[in-house]
Amino acid sequence: MSKETRIYVIFPSSGLDHRGAWEPEDIKRKMMTNEEMLGELENRCTGVEFVGKVNLVDEERKDRISRAHYGTTEEERQYQAETNRIAEERRRVAIESVRTSLHELDGILIFGPPWDELIETGLPIIAVFPMWGTWMANFNFKAYKGKRILVGHLPVVRDA
Repeated sequence: MSKETRIYVIFPSSGLDHRGAWEPEDIKRKMMTNEEMLGELENRCTGVEFVGKVNLVDEERKDRISRAHYGTTEEERQYQAETNRIAEERRRVAIESVRTSLHELDGILIFGPPWDELIETGLPIIAVFPMWGTWMANFNFKAYKGKRILVGHLPVVRDA
């Protein structure tokens, strides 16, 4: 009996950036959330177990930060700093989790550019760039040459 393929999943972003230009109802109706993207993958990929499922940024925290406008208060700046600290801690934990589970994993799926620490594991990586909230400017794709990295793009704004 063959085992399921195990893929560690990381979402560096909530996927819903630039929300200040959108009404909350439009975001919910038009944008694919991280959970919806992962659910779609789980439905389509038989024989694959998606593990980790790390969200570096809480949606509630991101929404509060993104809706702040010019002239943020000291309290808002502190909240943003705390949100960034939490995300960095989750990033550190995710990297450590991958490193300690190398023998149990078949690959990594990250929605954004792969981090050097993940590339150094030698595991195959699928780097999906959501076409909203993750800009690819200044990413050096040539640096991935010779590495086991597949890069793809995903439109996350529905046509509805």
